[in-house]
Amino acid sequence: MNTKYYNPVLAVCLTRCIQARDWAQLYSMLKKLSNTDFRNAESLIAEVILPEEDNDGFWLVYNQLVRYRCKAFMVCIVRSTARLVSSGKFSIASKNVKPVFEFLNGEPLDVRMKFVKMILPLIADETEADRLFSEVDVESEEALLNQCLLCGTEIAYYTMFKHLKQNDAERDVVVSCIKKLIKTKTDKAFNMASVLQSYFDVEKQHGVYALKLEPYEMNYLDSSYKTFLKVLNRI
Repeated sequence: MNTKYYNPVLAVCLTRCIQARDWAQLYSMLKKLSNTDFRNAESLIAEVILPEEDNDGFWLVYNQLVRYRCKAFMVCIVRSTARLVSSGKFSIASKNVKPVFEFLNGEPLDVRMKFVKMILPLIADETEADRLFSEVDVESEEALLNQCLLCGTEIAYYTMFKHLKQNDAERDVVVSCIKKLIKTKTDKAFNMASVLQSYFDVEKQHGVYALKLEPYEMNYLDSSYKTFLKVLNRI
């Protein structure tokens, strides 16, 4: 965080409350802060205090923060998890995630979609992506597909592919996804457009199709995430 605005006294008080899991005291302190000090508290929590937590600890604290003031603290998930993500220890399988999902499902759809938009790029495991969309209610197939398209990671594309296949997607839905992928204009998106066009046997749309799939590849494309990646990332 910007050291110009670093408040060591506030940092100590916040750290003590969070480490002690004294939520009543934390809420009381936050409530008394001026707007400027509250913004400093947000940064201290997101960039100094939360990054020191392990995965279970992060979700435990995060649950309390979003319940206190969702709009202010929901973005902590992006600013606080770099160490967990880089070490491969970030996970939504923690026992402490369930209360977060329960809270979010009681919030408006735009709040839930904002959360999904932030967390999906952090996920690197297919079961975690499946869990995310089974636990957080995005309300529609279109919303799920749009989040996967917007994210653009390998996991997101695989999740989209599985969803289209498992739900026997209508031709128009597949074509819409292909058109959006082409507009993305990345090599991976062009490859994904080729995968969808070939697998679901829809007519080619105007755009770049970098990947040429052989008929036999259709037989194992959906057998596992590993084989899917071999096709998606082929040059």
